[in-house]
This record gives sequence, C-alpha cells and structure tokens, in this order.
Amino acid sequence: QQMPDGKLIYIYSILSIVIIYLCYMKTHRNFFRRLVCSVDHCPFSQGTEFKIIKELGIRLNISGIFSTCLYGKNTLEFEKRYVRPLYLNARNLKKLFPNWQLRVYCAENIPQKIIDRLLDNGCQVHVVSPSPKGHEGALWRFYPAGEDLPFISVDADNQVTPDDAKHIKKWLKSKDPFYIRFYEGYFVL
Repeated sequence: QQMPDGKLIYIYSILSIVIIYLCYMKTHRNFFRRLVCSVDHCPFSQGTEFKIIKELGIRLNISGIFSTCLYGKNTLEFEKRYVRPLYLNARNLKKLFPNWQLRVYCAENIPQKIIDRLLDNGCQVHVVSPSPKGHEGALWRFYPAGEDLPFISVDADNQVTPDDAKHIKKWLKSKDPFYIRFYEGYFVL
C-alpha cells in the first residue's frame, strides 16, 4: 500500500529534523551516512542500500555546502521541473555564496549530459547507486550532516533568493546550530 504524498513529506520532514539533531550532537562521525544508507535503519530504503560511487567536481577550501538531490525518470517534465531550476540555482549560488559549493547527489540513471552541465556550472556531483525506486533518494541531500562544514539542504526545484541569502548569512554569524524557515508552505532547514 502506498502512502499519500502529503503524509510522506511530513514524515520526511520530521525524520530530517531528528537526523540533523543527532548529527549535530556528533554521536558518531558517520552516523548519518550509515543511517541514510542502511537498509536496517532507514524506513524509506525499500530494501536497498545506497552507495556513492563517484565524487566529481570537488573544490577544496570551501566554506559550506548547499546540498540537493536529483533522481527520477528522465523525461521532458523532469528536466523542466527539476533540472532547469537546478542549473539556474547553481549559477545564482555562485554569486550569492562564492565560497560555498552546490553538491548534487545524482541517481546513477541521470544522463551524463546533465551531470556534465552541473559540473560546468561549478557543482560537486556525487553519483549514488542504485537509482531509487521511490522517493527515498530525497534523503541523500542530508549526507553532509556528518561533515565538519555548515550545509544547507535545498530542493532541486527551489531557488535560493537574495532574501534567503540575507537570512542565511545572518544565521551563519549567529551561534544557532540550525536555520529553519517556513517558506511557501514548507520548512527550509
């Protein structure tokens, strides 16, 4: 039986907040990566263990990471809804946060031409195998929680605006461990 999208999104949101908190507490350096990848621990894994099989376009000495994921069937609608906005966001983020990098966790079925264009726009691309069967790939964007850099999870189809940048920069100067903003009907973490 399939869960309604609204309920699934709510569960993802709650799970995301709990996972980020646990990572913040640094119970274990690789705790988050194991949790998201592990069949035993992730209720959305559908029996699949995901592994990063390639890491491309890594820049050294960055100040932070914007993290997103790209998975699904490559159709014209998919490119219009997720891929094109992602290219635009990559260009905008280079201007708004020049010392940060947009990291895209791509399913292995994403065409090489899309990966190449992401790399041309300054993105890091981490290819994940196998490609998800459902929405479990949505959690990949939280992998950076186990790293020592600040990171911000963004949806592939949403733009980081100059107004968002103002709030994010204010958060970075604070001592607050999280930045959560309710925006257009969803939370921005």
